[in-house]
Amino acid sequence: MTIYVTRLGGRDEDADNGLSLTNDGMPRVHDFASALDTWWICQNRMNVTVAEAALAFNTTTDVIREAINEHYWMNIAGIGDDAVIEMDGE
Repeated sequence: MTIYVTRLGGRDEDADNGLSLTNDGMPRVHDFASALDTWWICQNRMNVTVAEAALAFNTTTDVIREAINEHYWMNIAGIGDDAVIEMDGE
């Protein structure tokens, strides 16, 4: 089964315990951002782009950007889909 994440739902205060989905099956933004963080670390290299993350998570670059914007330690360097995902304190 393929899941295509078209958008993120809910914020932390809406979530109960553990990974949860909204009523329409979309992941909550905090949970998705945590998954993105873990995936980024597992790439074991610098210069991972927003486009690469979107491809890996079967989603759009807008969803990736939203998750990064909600994540406390992640940020984006650059403009466009080739912008690089960075982590504070690396």
